[in-house]
This record gives sequence, structure tokens and C-alpha cells, in this order.
Amino acid sequence: MSKKSILQSIFIILMFAVLTASAVFGQGNSFSFQGRLNDGTNPANGSYDLQFRLYDAIAGGTQIGAVVSRPNTTLINGVFSVALDFGATAFNNPNSIFIEISVKPNGSPNAYTILGPRQQLTVVPFALRASTAANADNATNAQNATTATNSLSLGGLTSSDFVQNRTTPQTANFNVSGNGIVGGNMGIGTTTPTSKLDIVGQDGLRITGSQPFLTLRDSNNANLRSIIQSSDGRLLFYPNSFIGGNPAMTLDNLGILNLGNASGNLAKIMINGGTDLGLAASNTSNVNPAVRGQNLAGGVGVSGISNTGIGVEARSNSGIALSVIGPATQSLTDGGLVKAMIYVSATGQIVRCYNGSSGLSTANCGFTITHTALTGVYLINFGFQVNDRFYSIMTQKGGNQSFIGSYEINGGLGSGEIRIFINKSHESGSSSGSDAEFSFIVY
Repeated sequence: MSKKSILQSIFIILMFAVLTASAVFGQGNSFSFQGRLNDGTNPANGSYDLQFRLYDAIAGGTQIGAVVSRPNTTLINGVFSVALDFGATAFNNPNSIFIEISVKPNGSPNAYTILGPRQQLTVVPFALRASTAANADNATNAQNATTATNSLSLGGLTSSDFVQNRTTPQTANFNVSGNGIVGGNMGIGTTTPTSKLDIVGQDGLRITGSQPFLTLRDSNNANLRSIIQSSDGRLLFYPNSFIGGNPAMTLDNLGILNLGNASGNLAKIMINGGTDLGLAASNTSNVNPAVRGQNLAGGVGVSGISNTGIGVEARSNSGIALSVIGPATQSLTDGGLVKAMIYVSATGQIVRCYNGSSGLSTANCGFTITHTALTGVYLINFGFQVNDRFYSIMTQKGGNQSFIGSYEINGGLGSGEIRIFINKSHESGSSSGSDAEFSFIVY
């Protein structure tokens, strides 16, 4: 770019913005300078090195202050904007300040080209002078004077209409449209925040929207995210691998915690482990159990349900794998636990019993027994079907006499009835029986 090819048109825009506001109020000397540069007949574009000088005359004269260089300044469609600071004393003579601009392409070994003529700086820049003006502090009508009549207003607006930079609370509301950045900690309800956002208050944070959610990102691991969401009053938890699918954990309105998208609401904690173990608990105590289920209202402490696999599994390296305090029950349609136990006296009275379906172990446990007219023959009605199960019968030895027992589940009996026969051991197969104590177990 030659000197002859440069047509320059410079205009000055001094704005009360980031760079100039502090200067206007006597806290700095920088102001914003904007200009337009043509290369030939076209607006210049690209990076240029610029130099700025102040003089006390439009030609010749004495230079004021130092040279201000702005290398590698970007021009777009000929327009550039730079911040200039010639020092606090540069504007002592407001009527004779002229700016001279020199330019060359960025990084060019050639000398700078002076754009002429110089431009006079007038009026607005001299607000910079207010910080050292001898008569500004007590002026009666100075826009920025400390004791002026309108010193607390700007453009007719009171100080409460602006967000002020101070450490004491400002009594005012604010409404800002646009984005904002806070470099340090921000406190709401506290003047001593210790986190990026520190909120003090019972109702500290409220997010309102259609199924609103909170996203947490881990910058230590590729910004992987997790989501906590509210939906229909439920809390949904989505670790990174669950986002876009079913939540890994749900806490619903009934206080039911659902892990793994388990179906139903049978318990306060529902777990669906898929093909993995649904729940595992371990500890190192030889006194306290790893898992304890206790129902204070007399209901079920622990219930395990399985369609095809294992509902509850208990393991122990050296201690007790499974400890049951209280009755252990099981549905009549399932196997594994005893369904009924009964101990009968020789006269046909129930001495003790246990109903594995209902958990009863008092009175007659829901069973009835009849000592028939035939000696050694007893009829037990369990109240539920037993003719499709397994049995065990044992007799009590009387003195030196031993007895044997047998049972019958057919012969016109109901599905819940079993007939017991007791004989002396040497009378096995005899038609005459003997009354004796016995126990009978249904599996």
C-alpha cells in the first residue's frame, strides 16, 4: 500500500463505555477512537500497524505526550476501533489538540505513512480532564462533579437505576437482558461466597419449566454429563450412559426409590438388576448383619420374589449366612420351605405347630385334628391342599416301646386332609393300632 493510494477519512466516536467510563469519572485517561481507512477507492481490510501522536497545532507545532502504537489492528470494511491513552496532562489545553495518524501494513518493513491532515480533538474527550480540573470538585453544574447539584444522576436517571460496583448492598432491583460473565464467586443471600454460586436461603434455587433438569459435567473426563430431572413430581437420575433412555434411578411421589427401572411399587426400594446382581451388601462386622429387614408392624421383614432364578441368596465365609428372627413363610405355590409342622399328643391334641403359609405358630395354627374311634388313627385337616407335597412322620418312643407311623392321602380324603396311622414297631402291618405321640411335617 503506497502513500498515494491511501485515501483516509477519519471520524472520532467517544463513547461512555468500557474504556471511557472510568476516564470520564476521573479514574483513568483512556478513550475509544474509531476511524475509517480507504485503500485507493475501496475500504481497507486486514491487519495494519497504526501509530497515533498528539500535537498542539494542525501543522508543525510541538508533540504532546508519547507516541501510541497499535500494531496488528484489524480493519473490517475500512473501520477500526482502538483505545488510546496519552496521559492525564495531554488535555491541559483543550483548544489546541490535534491527532496525527500513521499507518502501514502489518509486519511491513517499510516506513509508516502519515495520513494528513491532522484532526482536531474537541469537546467530548476533555471529559478526561475532569479528574484533575482545578474547579471541578465544587462546580454547581458539573456533570461528574462530586458535590454538583446533579452529581447523582446520569442522563436524568438516578443512581438506583444502575448496577453499582461496590461492596455494600445496593437498595435497588435490576433487570439485565443478555449474557454475563462473573470471574470470581457470586453470592446470593451472602456477602462471603465460597463457591462459584453460593446461595443462602431455605428456598435457594428454583427451576421452573416443562420437565426441568440440572446438568452436571465432569471437565476431568471429556465433559461427560449426568442429569437430574423433575417429571410429574418425580426425581429422575440419568448418569451419562443412561441419557436418552430410562433413568438409572427414580424417586417417586410415594417415596419409592426405583433402581434400574423396576416395575411396580411393591416396596419402598425397587431394584431391577437386569442380568446383574440386583442388590449386594457386605460388611466386616461379626455382630451386625450386612442386610437387615425389620417390620415393626408385624408384617414381612424381607421378601424375595423370583420368576426363574434366586429371589434371595445368603452367603457367609465363616459366620451365619441367613438368620431369621420370627416366622419364615412361603407361598403355598412355591417350594423350599416347610409348609406345615404339627406335634400331636397320644390323645389327639395339638401340642405345638407351625403354619408355613400364614406364619402362625400359636393355638392350632389353623389346623384341625380328629382322634378317630380307631386306636392309633388320627385325621389332620391343614386347611390348604397338601396331597401334592412331600411328608415326613416321626413317632415318640414310649418307655421301652417303639412306634412307627404311616399316612394316607387318598381314600376319599379332601385335598387338605391326611390320615395318620400309629402302630407299635412289632405290629407293623397289623390292623390294630396304638395311640402315641407323633410329629408330621409337610414340605
